[in-house]
Amino acid sequence: TPLARVEARDIVTGRARYTADVRLDRLARGAIARPPVRGARATRVDDRAARAVPGVIAVVHDGDIVGVVAEREEQARAAADALEIDWETPQRASSETQVVPMREDAGTDAALASAALTRSATYTLPSIASASIGPSAAVVDVRPDGATVYAGTHRPFGLRDAVAGSVGLPKESVRVMPQMSSGTYGRSSAPDVSVEAAVLSKHARRPVLVQWSRAEEFAHSPSRPEAVLEVTAGLDASGHMVAWRYDEHTNIHTAAGPDPRVAAMTSGRNAVPPYTIPSARVVLHVEPTPLRTANFRSLAAAENVFAIESFVDELAHASPQDPLAFRLRHVDDPRLRRVIER
Repeated sequence: TPLARVEARDIVTGRARYTADVRLDRLARGAIARPPVRGARATRVDDRAARAVPGVIAVVHDGDIVGVVAEREEQARAAADALEIDWETPQRASSETQVVPMREDAGTDAALASAALTRSATYTLPSIASASIGPSAAVVDVRPDGATVYAGTHRPFGLRDAVAGSVGLPKESVRVMPQMSSGTYGRSSAPDVSVEAAVLSKHARRPVLVQWSRAEEFAHSPSRPEAVLEVTAGLDASGHMVAWRYDEHTNIHTAAGPDPRVAAMTSGRNAVPPYTIPSARVVLHVEPTPLRTANFRSLAAAENVFAIESFVDELAHASPQDPLAFRLRHVDDPRLRRVIER
């Protein structure tokens, strides 16, 4: 018997409560003045016009965050728009491609050169916005002795640490209250909106709700990295794969840093094919990008599985062989065989 989701009725009838529905005593609204380019820093903020907007509680310039706290959201946004800001555009950082070998068998090039049949293909995937139906939101109440965060999040402990660091509190004094949220496909791993609300709350000395607009979400939230997937394979005279060469060019999928093990688990997820191939070379190339990229649903598995399975279909067609039978000829793992056979 199917189990009904306990919150399904509340969702479809509008009774469900999300982060933006949280109401605390003296709750104020916050808005952020966004930089013209990623990484730009405010060097001068003239807030005289902003402070003249009715309802303004505080104008904040704290590190990379420039924003306004007001009684109502429209007041906060109007005041943020009234700020006159000089921005310093960052110098383009010189960044090198990170090359991570995922599988390197000797003799792959020779096996390709001697194959009875070879095929090559290139697959490209664009950057994709998470485009959650509910834009990012957070309510944060920062007090001298601690803070409480109300937000939808994939990483409550990472969120706690980020908020604590942004307002100078020990992480043990920050309490995260995870809220219901719409599907974000990895977007909620980023603590940005909660950090913004925390910094504004600290300066306003009141709880603050920050909710991104749809325009902010598309312009400033992290997106799925782009990918170019180059693959070449060789078959022998009986139609078996004897060699496989695969180069995945993509961007960073996580902010965890340059550790090649992290790159392999994230940007390189599922890059190594699940099929039995005597000789293969699989290399991950993590390319620099000016775009803000981060975790996306399945990390790199979606792009790699798409490319690998599409190319296996092409090999089966070129052989010619039945695509299902072709796969089974190259599968030794009993569990995977059962999956394919079903």
